[in-house]
Amino acid sequence: LEDNDGTGAQRESDAGSVRRNFPRVRALRARAQPGRWGLLDRGLEEQNMPSAGAENRTMTEAAHCIGRGVEAACMDVEQCARAAVAPAGGHKFAFVHSYDFHKPFNLAHYIKAMSLWAQLARDDHMDYVLLAPSARLRGAGIPQDLRANLTKLGVRIVEVPWIIPPRLSPCIPVESGGCCGAREFMKLHAWGMEEYHGVLFLDLDVVPAPGATLLPLLQCASTGRFLTTRGNHSSVNAAFMAFRPSRAVLGEMMDELSRAEVSHVCGWNNLGWGAVHADRVKYDARMQGFLYYFFYQRPTEKVSATGVEPRAVNFCEWNMKDLLDICYKELCSGTTHTRTYHHAKQPTPEECAAMERKHGRGGPGL
Repeated sequence: LEDNDGTGAQRESDAGSVRRNFPRVRALRARAQPGRWGLLDRGLEEQNMPSAGAENRTMTEAAHCIGRGVEAACMDVEQCARAAVAPAGGHKFAFVHSYDFHKPFNLAHYIKAMSLWAQLARDDHMDYVLLAPSARLRGAGIPQDLRANLTKLGVRIVEVPWIIPPRLSPCIPVESGGCCGAREFMKLHAWGMEEYHGVLFLDLDVVPAPGATLLPLLQCASTGRFLTTRGNHSSVNAAFMAFRPSRAVLGEMMDELSRAEVSHVCGWNNLGWGAVHADRVKYDARMQGFLYYFFYQRPTEKVSATGVEPRAVNFCEWNMKDLLDICYKELCSGTTHTRTYHHAKQPTPEECAAMERKHGRGGPGL
């Protein structure tokens, strides 16, 4: 297990070590032909185990919003926000990033996006927060020049006591790909920030669109909704999520992470990978897979007991990814206006014309 400071001995993290915790799956793997999901799916059915491959084939690629394994109606954020009741003194909201300092923080790389978020926070009277590991974890504090520049930008630096959850299950690999492996669970600290009625967690490469406001999303989140968007290959994209912080929910997530199991074949606790997943390519053994499991795949009574209602919002509007094939009709016609971009941009007239030629009148952007 990892030590509390997140620097304990590395555990084996290759797919083989994970599968050793799943003897039934190992036996099925031996019978299946490489790359042949059909045979493996049938074996999984015999064992009453879910199949990531089967889920992926039955899910429409044009889904804007994902629910419990199926395409779902997108949350009407504006309507939800209008129903939100502000407490005495008004809501207190925040935009939140995290950075684990596994590599030096390159402010020059992030300054453009961070300046936009800082201005948006000022305009809407919100806080702007960066979660960072404590000096004890890093062996040194945040460099003084960086701290001074972030403070000048209007960033509130919040130091946290762990990077990798201290009781992380041995069946969850520390290194599982992506940017950070299990270090990405550091984002969960935002759930403990109960001084805020709502937070919008954002990766540092998410950029707000000119003139956009995210206030309705936070107002809706303050009512107890966990608002998420889909990703290219994941049912939940952990780069963009709005919620009302709760230390009780954070504690439950930590308990779940202390005993959960995850495998390439069967996902989290044998419940598959959700509706959107790239078989044999995507291994969501970290935040995205865990959040979808915790809020969308567990029994509804367990999710309801948290007091949180998970709802998906239209990624074309709220967290535009490079999925123009799905969004081009509404973006090119102007019926939807994107509020943030994540490795994407507003399509040009030439790109819109190319999409029309590619898909014609019956394309997936309907």
